Amino acid sequence: MITLKHIKLAKFASQETHCYNAVIYFNGRRVCGVANAGHGGCDDYWNINPTVMADVNAYIETLPEVTVSNSESYSYTYKPTLETICSGLVNDWVMMRDLKRHLRQRIVWVEDGKCWNSQVLAKSASYLTLLKARAQKHQELHLNAKVLNLLPFNEALELYKENV
Repeated sequence: MITLKHIKLAKFASQETHCYNAVIYFNGRRVCGVANAGHGGCDDYWNINPTVMADVNAYIETLPEVTVSNSESYSYTYKPTLETICSGLVNDWVMMRDLKRHLRQRIVWVEDGKCWNSQVLAKSASYLTLLKARAQKHQELHLNAKVLNLLPFNEALELYKENV
């Protein structure tokens, strides 16, 4: 399994793609460093461990093609590469970081295919408890609303990704 560790994101420098720096690991072994300048160009790799990189390339060859569709009339298929995998992992990391931040400070819910959050920041634990109680009441009144603060994190993250 390919993972990224030590991710550093420069949001201010990100234009076409994420401007980031990270270290790629495969099955717990360090593969190399990876970075993208955020201008829409390719990833840069350095300090490559050739034996582990060969294992990574063999693993990537076994992955199925990915189909992406933006609407019912438009879709395309591509073969994953190390670059597309790293891009997806950075996107997942950003979504996870943002959701954790929102869940710590606000009530977040999904309703009618849209993600909503409370406008008031919780500045204390007692205020957040009050907001969660109001969120539970909101969920009881609006049965199609799912309050992400009340769900297990992985389930909340999947709903967040689908509706943001």
